[in-house]
Amino acid sequence: MLQSKINVHIYIPSMPAFHARIRKILKFQLWIWCILWFISLPSTSGKCGGVDISISIYPKEHNILYGEPLELFCVVGSNYSASDIFIMKDGKKLESEIVNSTTRRLYIAKPEKQFATYSCHNLKNNKRCISRTVVDNPPSDITVFNCFSKNLESLNCSWTSPEAYSVVNYKLTFYLHNNLVNPPCVPFSFETTRYCVWYPTTSPRYRQQEEELHFYLSSCNLFGCNNQNFIIDHFSIIKPDPPYELRVVSYGAHNVVLKWRIPYNIVDFLKCGVNYKIQYQISKVDNGTHFRTVDTSQIPSKTEVIEFNLIDLPYAHMQYEVRICIKSKRAASEEFWSDYTFLVFTTLAERPIRPPKMIAGAFDQNIVSNNERVINVYWQDIEEIEEAGPEFTYKVQVSDGDTTNTIYPANGKSYVTFKTSLDALDVYVWTANINGSSENSSYIYIPPEKDTRNLKINSLRKVAYENGTYELWWDDVKDVDNYTLFWCKHNGDQTCSGRIEFAVLDSRQARHVIDLPKDDVYQFAVSANRGVNSGGMTWAKIYGSQVGDRIVDGV
Repeated sequence: MLQSKINVHIYIPSMPAFHARIRKILKFQLWIWCILWFISLPSTSGKCGGVDISISIYPKEHNILYGEPLELFCVVGSNYSASDIFIMKDGKKLESEIVNSTTRRLYIAKPEKQFATYSCHNLKNNKRCISRTVVDNPPSDITVFNCFSKNLESLNCSWTSPEAYSVVNYKLTFYLHNNLVNPPCVPFSFETTRYCVWYPTTSPRYRQQEEELHFYLSSCNLFGCNNQNFIIDHFSIIKPDPPYELRVVSYGAHNVVLKWRIPYNIVDFLKCGVNYKIQYQISKVDNGTHFRTVDTSQIPSKTEVIEFNLIDLPYAHMQYEVRICIKSKRAASEEFWSDYTFLVFTTLAERPIRPPKMIAGAFDQNIVSNNERVINVYWQDIEEIEEAGPEFTYKVQVSDGDTTNTIYPANGKSYVTFKTSLDALDVYVWTANINGSSENSSYIYIPPEKDTRNLKINSLRKVAYENGTYELWWDDVKDVDNYTLFWCKHNGDQTCSGRIEFAVLDSRQARHVIDLPKDDVYQFAVSANRGVNSGGMTWAKIYGSQVGDRIVDGV
């Protein structure tokens, strides 16, 4: 036993026999307290973990309920004194009191929650002994408890473990008809998340048909247990597998009839049924980023095989991608939509819906003899997505009142060139493909050559700035109704072999500024129009003069 000397002084005044008896009782109680205190001190064997290193710490394992005090004793062998030892935690020396010649005591009235290592150090021989200490409460409530069902084939419930300094053991089971179903699940963990998984083949098995799931969670550590109940709306936490066997039953130019199935488990067990999300995109329009959503409110929610007429597809002979997914009607979160099943299809062809756009003055001419001229007639291409079928082209009819000729431009060009007389012409243009021509045509009137002379613009000039701005001006023509300005990407000659754009300008305007994309170079033409007559297009010729940051073109 530790060698300790305690002097106890009790002052008792002189008193009768009754008081003498009281004095004997007090002496006896004090003697008992001293004996118990000596017994409580550890042995001075100096052993640490069974090895005699002349230093030890008591207790070796210390589990303290939060709110209660921490008390540790550091004891050194008989060859050393209490002045040779000290107590440390996390590399810091702690204040402690000397109990007797070989013992130090650490006392903390209310230590913080912790899982810590305290160590007792001997300065003389550099030996140390450690004590592992846990200060904690019984487990706290679980605040985040979630379950997830994959297609009613598996049920995965998880929760986040609250911060704890002691090991917490969990057991999760569920009620069925107010009875606990055993054996309970002992969860596996990843970081701070715990998981329990059930299948139709596990024991206990996953109850796929239950609308509500009632769970009982037991959390226990060294200091006690905490029991909680959770109720899960089963049909709101199901992520179905996607529809399958998606195919096209029949095709139209602006619709397709689709057919698919939904998973058996969803049909058999999901009493509330499913909602659908159907979206499609147009390959040449949406660039893989934008999807258009379809009204699905009329689709039955609990039918295994579905046929659906996808209507109002805007373009014939066009490739589309459709995708379909489902979600339980009870599921609120977006995460419970199934993955998409998708299909790529092409609608049937039809004849084009509309002709190209034409405008007054959209022609130029070159006189080749006293009775002949060569004419180019221009129109604005329809969009590729409007071609509606293979072998697309434009059909042009030129009539001088006596004869009518049909012309097809080469290689899909948006103009035709033909030789004709100096007389007036009526020009009609249709769009056409393998299914036929558009129902309507566009029209332009080309006056007799003599009627174009006093409307012809003699000069068109332009200044091109590096930022894509063009400044244009031309010789004014008297008594005109308006001007038509034309432009297209520059191709080295005075024709627009690509898409031509145009705008109608006021008759009082002989100057115009336009901003165009600076990555391309553009060429321009202008015509003056009066009634049905026009002088035709005058082109701005390039002669290569450059002024500062400007390039000046003209005729």
